[in-house]
Amino acid sequence: MPVAMVKGAPEAVLPLCVCQHGAEASATFDRKAAETAATAAAEQGFRVLALAMRDLDEIDDRPAVDDIENELTFLGLVGMAEPPREGMKEALDLCRSAGIKVMMITGDHPATASAIAVRLGISDDGDKVPTSRRSTTKSAKRSYRIPPCSHARRPNRRSTS
Repeated sequence: MPVAMVKGAPEAVLPLCVCQHGAEASATFDRKAAETAATAAAEQGFRVLALAMRDLDEIDDRPAVDDIENELTFLGLVGMAEPPREGMKEALDLCRSAGIKVMMITGDHPATASAIAVRLGISDDGDKVPTSRRSTTKSAKRSYRIPPCSHARRPNRRSTS
């Protein structure tokens, strides 16, 4: 039996699921329980992926991706731990003591990012994590302006007429 396996961020995969794999062939899917479990794992600093599948015998011989990635069967969640590198907290403390404002920019889920930031001393528990790419990008541009290279030659702009 051919199947399509799907993995991704819980907020992207869970809405596509209609049932859950269980002891019976397909059990009722409790999306709210899966979302709660994913959030709880992210709040502990885990990177969380949702896993699902689709039986391809149920659809046409040459299905489009959109036909495959809906009416999925939820399989479960995977939490991956990626602890900060050894010495990272000390390096960040040294930066702060030198007057450097430390910022963390990541593509992680906000709850995961917050847990890691607290663990590294970048933020306090309960600090708001910016979630908009636009606000994060603006903040990064404001904080990290790169000056033009001082030794680069400037083109001669004198008029030749």
